[in-house]
Amino acid sequence: MSPIYKKLGFILMFFAYTSACAQLSFFGDLYIGSEKEVHIAFEKTYFNGGQVITAREDTPGIVSFGEASEWEQLQKKSFVDGVVRIYGIRNFTFPVGDKKRFSPITLYLKENKNFVDVQYEQLNPHLYSTNFIDYEIPRYHFWSWDSVGDAVAICQIYWDDSHNLQQLSFQHLSLKSLEIGLLNNRTWEIQSNHFLENPFTPNSPVSISKGSLRTLNALDLNLYKAMTFLVKKEPALGQKLVSQVLTPNGDSLNDTWKISGYRFTDQSNIKVYNHQRILVYQFKGIYQNDWNGSTQHDGRVLDQGSYYYTIDLDGEPPIELSGWLYIKTN
Repeated sequence: MSPIYKKLGFILMFFAYTSACAQLSFFGDLYIGSEKEVHIAFEKTYFNGGQVITAREDTPGIVSFGEASEWEQLQKKSFVDGVVRIYGIRNFTFPVGDKKRFSPITLYLKENKNFVDVQYEQLNPHLYSTNFIDYEIPRYHFWSWDSVGDAVAICQIYWDDSHNLQQLSFQHLSLKSLEIGLLNNRTWEIQSNHFLENPFTPNSPVSISKGSLRTLNALDLNLYKAMTFLVKKEPALGQKLVSQVLTPNGDSLNDTWKISGYRFTDQSNIKVYNHQRILVYQFKGIYQNDWNGSTQHDGRVLDQGSYYYTIDLDGEPPIELSGWLYIKTN
């Protein structure tokens, strides 16, 4: 076992086995300063704790992998927080992320004359608009690269719960609204893609919570700077309305509580209280205008009278809507 090295407050501790199958395992943090490169030529590298953190200046620190070097993640929060480089033509998944968010990207390289550097950043480092007015300006999750010489590759990006893709839009987000965006010299543009499962979250169907997107065609990486998610805007909602009267008498008029013109999400939370401030109804998620004034514990229609409601649209303070609802039963 190697000694423990300390540099700039970070700690590196690893085991290196130089048998027939050389291995390298990271158990702590390693900091790589500006203009420094740590090259990994071991056949197998294990991320088993801590992170390799590189400088991200104009002359960043680099973690590079040899042409025959592979890696495996044994702990989810163990990866490279910074810049990863590969040489040669191969299919390679870059073990990159940002702080506590593991955000790998795979390049299926068809051509690579020298090397390709890749990094991930949660917040937008590229203040460019889209070239379509019906797409939202990207705000989160960006994979950028730099290459020396010609480089051509199919690209695949991954997400899980930690990415919280719902933050990409102020509207309710569905898979059909999600696209890959590529940054050219001036703007973000749409790239044809298809959905796949995320192999880092096995046995999970593709959803807004977990999945991956892969470009249909190989890209000339020298023509683009970065990749992100693009979200297509949904049509504008109609008039905003929260019904003030509920008459559950079976005449098909106001039999259920109607709320329209507002965008509900999985984090939305509706609560209704009586005059004693007792919670008589609660619903979490995307409301379907189907509450008929009954209590949830026994299905009995509430007594006639006024009730106070709160509607939290995004699951975070402040509460967007509140007011009084009158239930009329006779």
